Amino acid sequence: MAKKTYIGDADSLAALVKKMYLGVGTESGGIINVGVARKVKKLYIGDPNGVAKLVFQSEKDPGSVSISPTSIILNGSTLSKIITVSRLGSGAITAKSSNTSVATVSVSSTRVTVKSVDYTSGTATITITVAEDDDYKQVSVTCPITADFSIEYYGTTSEDIGYRHYTAAASIGDYALFGGGSTGDSIRDDVYAYNSSLTRSTATEMGQPKFQHAASSNGVYALFGGGSYDFGVSRTSSTVYAYDKSLTMTRTSSNLIGSGYDLLAAAAFGDYVLFGGGSRFSSSSTGYRSNIDIYDKTLTKRVASLSVARDNLAAASNSSYVLFGGGDNGNLVDTVEAYDTSLTRTIPTALSSSRYGLSAARAGDYIMFYGGGDYVDMYNKSLTRSFISQKAYHGSAGVTYNNHAVFAGGTTLSSKPTSYSSVISFDSSLTMMTLANLASSAGYLGAAIAGEFLLFGGGGKGLQTSGANSGTVSVYTMS
Repeated sequence: MAKKTYIGDADSLAALVKKMYLGVGTESGGIINVGVARKVKKLYIGDPNGVAKLVFQSEKDPGSVSISPTSIILNGSTLSKIITVSRLGSGAITAKSSNTSVATVSVSSTRVTVKSVDYTSGTATITITVAEDDDYKQVSVTCPITADFSIEYYGTTSEDIGYRHYTAAASIGDYALFGGGSTGDSIRDDVYAYNSSLTRSTATEMGQPKFQHAASSNGVYALFGGGSYDFGVSRTSSTVYAYDKSLTMTRTSSNLIGSGYDLLAAAAFGDYVLFGGGSRFSSSSTGYRSNIDIYDKTLTKRVASLSVARDNLAAASNSSYVLFGGGDNGNLVDTVEAYDTSLTRTIPTALSSSRYGLSAARAGDYIMFYGGGDYVDMYNKSLTRSFISQKAYHGSAGVTYNNHAVFAGGTTLSSKPTSYSSVISFDSSLTMMTLANLASSAGYLGAAIAGEFLLFGGGGKGLQTSGANSGTVSVYTMS
């Protein structure tokens, strides 16, 4: 096979032929009409045996590719972007991301779709390649990506939720629900719902007033369970109320085990909502709870148990485990218990310090325990623990928002408690950011998500300090 062809006359050196054009003409009445010359890609000549052999192959032209846009910024309002590719020829288009933890790519014809990954901030470079074809060489172009997901203060809702301390909150559909709580003088049974436009409506009230209760959502129901219905001893509640996406309320047929408990923790894990721990005081005894009541999407209940009974604990989950950590049972507790998808219990490394009144949320794959002391403990999907030193107060609200763990407010525990308005967040790489403060300082407040908005509402300073409790709802959004 001839790889190169040279042509020369008697008086010159032969020159390498890189391109060859042939034109086909016609003759009519002695007049020759010259046709359009076309590029010869390959030229074959037959040998005496009739076998055609390649004697010339044209050199390919340099490829050319252009893209629009030439750079991309991903943020809360732009989670994905399409790059339009223009090229010479018909070479196949492929694309690759240099950092798939920040941005991924897919190709359809001449369109490259770039998508953010779990609201992760960072940078990536997308390399778009057009393969060679019969006429053009392979060519590539790059597009820089900047992903910047930051949480910003948006304002307050036009209507608040009224004074309520030790409220509970959960999300269902596009609604953020705040239910129950203490005014200091009375206990509430009403439930306010904020939609994705931040318009407030009133859902069906719970069948029993509650404070110091817990709430979470499995995507079908937002469940409010446990708590106290009066300020006296032995006034704990075992009822669980479920709200669906239309805000229809159902009382579950199966109550929490026993006569009810307050100061318990709740977390969603796959199809389940789990209520764990808590306590019930009477005039003669103090009972700390080790039960875990588990409700699925049909509100069918099953049970498990903690290895250490306690109240004032916290719970959160990732895709592998739900963790219960910290608490108080007359002594401060540092135990952390992990349950996998089959609800098999594992005891990972304890918290860096024993504490109670803490909160928990997920940042990326990490479950974080915040508050009640001077450390933030973080557990990954392998249950490996790390921690940082960070002063945090009792009774902060913890919530997972767009793959970030956000913690807000808190209070000191003393005869003259002080509440705080600080808000911090951790992204999936555990980078900590200090956000704008809450509109009103508060501890033991609630947190829930309505559409694109994160809401913090209620809370106060002291357990029964009349007039010191907050009804303000502070709103944050991701930019």
